Amino acid sequence: MDRKEREEKYKVQTKDWYAALGQLVVQFEHVCRSMETCIIFALHGDGLRNQNLAQALLADLTAAPLLQSFRAIVAELRKNDKEDLRILDNVSKRVEKM
Repeated sequence: MDRKEREEKYKVQTKDWYAALGQLVVQFEHVCRSMETCIIFALHGDGLRNQNLAQALLADLTAAPLLQSFRAIVAELRKNDKEDLRILDNVSKRVEKM
């Protein structure tokens, strides 16, 4: 393989890699946004009427603290439903792997 072929192969592989990485980043952001939304609605459903307060609490959370908060809130709200807690555990493990 000559230099030009190597460069072309590199460009194609790099483009594919960046596309895959971009897709992962977008999917991860969707997961984080979904956790935030769930937390906000859970707090609203339990009496918090000003969603801006919930958003202020979540504003600077990175993925790990966001997951911890999500897990704690859902576990508290669904503590009497073993199936929901099993699902929560499964979802949490999958998010941690991301």
